[in-house]
Amino acid sequence: MNPTYYIANYDNQAWAAALMIDQLLDFPPAQQQVLDYFKGWMSGSDTNEKPVLFVTPRGLHFLGGSPVAGDEPLPTAGMAAVLAMVYAHNPKSKTRGLADYVIGNMECFALQQVTYALGGQMGKGRSFIVGVGSDYPSKPKQRQASCPTDGSTCNIQNALLASGPNPHVITGAIVAGPDGTDRYADDRTNDQSRVSPAYNIPFMGTIAGLLQYDVKPSQCQMGQGLYQSTFLSFTPTK
Repeated sequence: MNPTYYIANYDNQAWAAALMIDQLLDFPPAQQQVLDYFKGWMSGSDTNEKPVLFVTPRGLHFLGGSPVAGDEPLPTAGMAAVLAMVYAHNPKSKTRGLADYVIGNMECFALQQVTYALGGQMGKGRSFIVGVGSDYPSKPKQRQASCPTDGSTCNIQNALLASGPNPHVITGAIVAGPDGTDRYADDRTNDQSRVSPAYNIPFMGTIAGLLQYDVKPSQCQMGQGLYQSTFLSFTPTK
């Protein structure tokens, strides 16, 4: 399966719709699609056991094989995370017999993606959220944020192409994200630095779910801390 098949974002709400149809109407084809989606995101393989994504050295689940699949890695992973939380804690999933350890794996997958965006388990890595952490994006690609504060005309030369950090810090904005090796270009002219409200929405939902169900890092340890560089073996099958 092409990795682009697993993209859920502001342009493709088919996966969210399938999850709703499954949970509200108990429609088997929708249920199978949802299960295939989580298998890809959590185990890294499609139903034929062919790889569709990989885990970066710092722990981001990253769709591979296509530039389109990897040009907005953080919000795409964030959408997978929030859908995992919704599925794991929907009453119908429990009545179908979704095992507690699978629910735990889905929670840990969601926590892993949020933790990555915040800068890593110990908070010492690069944060991908403006204004959060000690090393966050200083030049997100946002017109108003990059305009001068001295009242001079805001144009390409003194805003987009300016050498310094943005004069206005848009705290909380999430950037599109790094490449598959965790490298990030803090550069307004690079698409990695794009920001959008649509990038924040899935992370807000995921964090709300993690707080509601009191998911802690200690629940997601395998002797070496969080699942920073591993796939999750157990994915939902019902």
